[in-house]
This record gives sequence, structure tokens and C-alpha cells, in this order.
Amino acid sequence: MRLFYFQILLFTGFLGHAQSDASIDDKVMNYPEFTSINTLSIRIQNDFEIDSERVRAAFVWITGQMDYTTSLNQVFRPKRSYIYHSEFGKKYRMP
Repeated sequence: MRLFYFQILLFTGFLGHAQSDASIDDKVMNYPEFTSINTLSIRIQNDFEIDSERVRAAFVWITGQMDYTTSLNQVFRPKRSYIYHSEFGKKYRMP
């Protein structure tokens, strides 16, 4: 019988947590596009009281703003490196 009560309490705890995450997600998805992380942090700090809610809000906003259409070739573009044997060679390097 104790196990039954424990399972009921455990299930209702998970259910309540999922509902609070959904309300956080809905609120954050209606945020405008911020150009500064400071203004985003002030907005999140004013809208949410608990640190775990603030972390969830920042996570949802950042992942919602990501653009997944960029190809990996654009992200992981190899960079050129140059080796100079003297300052003269570095100064007069041909592009």
C-alpha cells in the first residue's frame, strides 16, 4: 500500500513539473528577437522568480533562435594558416 501511495505522489510530481515547463516555453516563445544578451537577461529575470525557471527560459529562447539551415561546410570551414620565416616575409606577403 505504501508503494502505491509513493507511485501516486511521484507521478503527480512529474505531471506538475511538465505543466510548469510548458507555461515557461509558451511565454518565452512569444518574446521578441533580442539583439543584446543583457536585455534578454533582464526580461527573463523580471518574468521568472526561480533560478531553474530562468535557466529553462534561456535554454528555450536560445534553442528557438537557432538556424538549422546552415550547412556543416559553412560552419566548419577550414582556415588558412601562414608560416613566416622572417618579419620581411610577413610584411610583404602576397595574398
